[in-house]
Amino acid sequence: MRADTPISTLTVDQAGLIGHIIGTSFADDPVNQWVFGGQNSLIPFYRREARAYLRHGFSHINHGATAGTLWLPPGKSKDLPPLQRLALLGSIIKHFGTSAIKRGLAIEALMKTKTPRFPHYYLFAIGALPEAQGQGHGSALMTHALTQIDAKGLPAYLENSKPENVAFYNGFGFEILEEIRPAPDAPPLFAMLREAT
Repeated sequence: MRADTPISTLTVDQAGLIGHIIGTSFADDPVNQWVFGGQNSLIPFYRREARAYLRHGFSHINHGATAGTLWLPPGKSKDLPPLQRLALLGSIIKHFGTSAIKRGLAIEALMKTKTPRFPHYYLFAIGALPEAQGQGHGSALMTHALTQIDAKGLPAYLENSKPENVAFYNGFGFEILEEIRPAPDAPPLFAMLREAT
């Protein structure tokens, strides 16, 4: 699979597809491992998250559906309606236990306090299936989205949960604003901003 193949925008009814890609690619993510207690089956959680993002944001995948992103535009929230939020919490308890709820709420609260207050695009997740990693799909997807964002003249923001990915994001103009941790035993998150160009 070449990284220069066409990129598609997903619809809400394709949340399962992007949820599978992100859930699989984040299985070894340090922050996810901390939140979910070392569980590797993150797909159910990310499928529910993807539905929230696709209702208010957008998602891109490569032609082979092996890599994808989830974004929110300015002024939009991924917050679920109360009944859907309860369903998500129930799913987390079912798959990961009650401790994951406590850790997840702690990290969610901290991330909200660090989110820029000015209009920006928010990258929730970018990932590739293991067999597609290192082939340029992430770069192609990022370039595709940032071209659209640049046309709007707005900045982009993300929280990077892997120190080794800092250089990847730096290559697209993202700079670290702050290293944040929701608890002393938690791995770091790097709040990163790309100024409008």
